[in-house]
Amino acid sequence: MRVDGVADLKRILVEVILVYLIVDFATDVAGTESHLDWHTLVMPGSILLIAAALRLLTHDRAAKPAHTRPVDVGR
Repeated sequence: MRVDGVADLKRILVEVILVYLIVDFATDVAGTESHLDWHTLVMPGSILLIAAALRLLTHDRAAKPAHTRPVDVGR
């Protein structure tokens, strides 16, 4: 796996956090034997909001023209 910069590391970190939250929510729901209440909706709501933010950030970066992206001149 090749990482091109800090932005890629941030994106990967957010993706790992999303996977952790999804697995945590699934295990919580599977382990609950009683009736679920409205507090259970907080976790999937936060997962959806973080995923939407990640989608907007990666979409915004892909939409920028190549001439507006910073150029690494230190090589």
